[in-house]
Amino acid sequence: MVVVQAHRSCALSAVAPCRRRSSIVASWSAVLRDVARDGFHLSRLDEHLRSDRCIVLAAVASSNEALQFAADHLRADEEVVRAAVSYGGTALQFASAALRAGWVSTARP
Repeated sequence: MVVVQAHRSCALSAVAPCRRRSSIVASWSAVLRDVARDGFHLSRLDEHLRSDRCIVLAAVASSNEALQFAADHLRADEEVVRAAVSYGGTALQFASAALRAGWVSTARP
């Protein structure tokens, strides 16, 4: 639950437009809870949910290699990739090629 609490601002911003549709909010919250427990749950979600930044951040906090299942634009998102890599460097292999190339070129002396 720490991960869900850490991404509270994501949850609140995503829930705000849906307040009247409580079943949608409950479903989104359940997905967020599931990926926070097991990041690999992200692999079983549809593209719409794999494109949700908050869900992907919760997933990579649970399992850094869940980055491989994120939508392409999030695998190119520096903040998302940094979060995944902070939990384990192996996640870098799942970042977009452009982002990996940029990091490798800046890491060389």
